[in-house]
Amino acid sequence: MANPVRAGSDVSSGMYRCTKCGNEMQMGSKTHIPCPFCGNGEWETISGGDSFDDRTCGMPIQTPRQREVGRAYGHGRFVFARGRHLSVPTLQGVYFIATGIWPLLSRKSFERVTGPKMDFWLAQTVGVLVAAVGTAILMAERRQRITPEVELLAVSAAGGLGLTEAAFAARGRISKVYFIDALIEGALVAAWTHRATRPRSCSSLSSEQKNPL
Repeated sequence: MANPVRAGSDVSSGMYRCTKCGNEMQMGSKTHIPCPFCGNGEWETISGGDSFDDRTCGMPIQTPRQREVGRAYGHGRFVFARGRHLSVPTLQGVYFIATGIWPLLSRKSFERVTGPKMDFWLAQTVGVLVAAVGTAILMAERRQRITPEVELLAVSAAGGLGLTEAAFAARGRISKVYFIDALIEGALVAAWTHRATRPRSCSSLSSEQKNPL
């Protein structure tokens, strides 16, 4: 086979490198395509045969610069690998919706736990906003669209609520029970931080390829 290989040529399974930007891609037996990163139409053959490197998940091997650009647009650390456990966005979304609609459904039980409220409409207003944030996070997770903006919304909402509750509970302005919620909000922030450092899995890469941002 000619080397470099031009886009449009029929190739056998193997690993190929773009002659312009250095991007490496595992190809099956099919017609070669232009480089998805720079559009170059020539590839250098690295290895042939039917071997497949599981580490690439059949996706392009990105250079450090490409990984940096990808992370900025949510193509790396913001995609959560689905497994048996609930993801961080799901946990926060469900928690925010449940606590947000609580004062809307039952004032009596809400005040029994959190203390009496003179202007209960304020608690209901905050509840509507919290439930709206939770719904947005859940929808983004369901559609696998956890972008940097969604992550910022989730972290800032949890962090802001937690700090506010801790500060006013410490001053005695609100019930001490709000310390419990502040701890939960802090745990959510910590979970998002840990999640941001996790590498993508093959399953999340495949889902991302099907549903590009």
